[in-house]
Amino acid sequence: MARVKIPEVRIRKDRTRTSWTRFYLPRGQDRPTWSTDSSDIGPLTGVPGCQKVWLGRQVDDCEQAAIIILWESADALKDSQDSSACAELLQGLPEDDVVSGALLQRLSLSSGDNMNSTKSSPVSLFPSLHWFPQEWFQREEFEDRLEGRVMLTAFLVPYMDVPDRLELRCSVSRAFEGFMPAGSDDLRPPPPPTRESFPWNVRPGLAVFRPEPSGWVWAWTDTGDSDLWHPGQQGTAAETESGQMVVCMFRQWDGYYGATPERGEASAKDPLAKESWARAVANAMPPIAAWEHERWDIWVISAVLHHS
Repeated sequence: MARVKIPEVRIRKDRTRTSWTRFYLPRGQDRPTWSTDSSDIGPLTGVPGCQKVWLGRQVDDCEQAAIIILWESADALKDSQDSSACAELLQGLPEDDVVSGALLQRLSLSSGDNMNSTKSSPVSLFPSLHWFPQEWFQREEFEDRLEGRVMLTAFLVPYMDVPDRLELRCSVSRAFEGFMPAGSDDLRPPPPPTRESFPWNVRPGLAVFRPEPSGWVWAWTDTGDSDLWHPGQQGTAAETESGQMVVCMFRQWDGYYGATPERGEASAKDPLAKESWARAVANAMPPIAAWEHERWDIWVISAVLHHS
């Protein structure tokens, strides 16, 4: 069987990571205050592997903010955490009054961190999102268009006695295939075009037939995992905590297929939509131990910063 060559752009996309660092940003302040640099991204200027930076505010608690960074690779993110730029960055991101119970943030803490500590370690402040590999087209479009109203749904899933963690993560996304909350059925994307839908003398390329994004984009947190944990392993409470993962579902309310911010606002307040979410979570396999919604307003502050 002939070997299929994976496009270089896909390889690069599969290496990327996105960190999501929460901090306190007072009302009326547009962005963090950096100690030395007057640029929009302060100490991130020129950091190797840092490709794009967004800022976000929670819709339901606008003083809860996040700086979201697209990294060239997991190694680039890890190297940055040992740098002086990281220390300076964190000085401009106060943790005061940040909600600490969020699943995405809590599962970024390693077993060596104190959950009740008043100051988090640099690693715990950079939960790393790894985008699902089979959705690289959707991921590329999501990164290009990540702006405006975004709903983040985080699922806490205990590891089961299975050898393939990636398959377990993908099982979570498959559990929600075809799901739309009550009141949003009309927001489904149209089916992809077929050759029969084009005139007989038009021969479109293969790219025309790729599915349009469904509106959902999936990721998991690298930092919620422990390489020391194995399926079926028994251990202490701290070790068992490492036997959990967070899988994240993102939905953009950006007007595509009618998914406007106004429709997102109505869906968030609709009790029938909440009930349909609860039923979908309760019926999901693998079982979901906890879950939560967060709505964010996100905007780009810098892109294509550095290519190593």
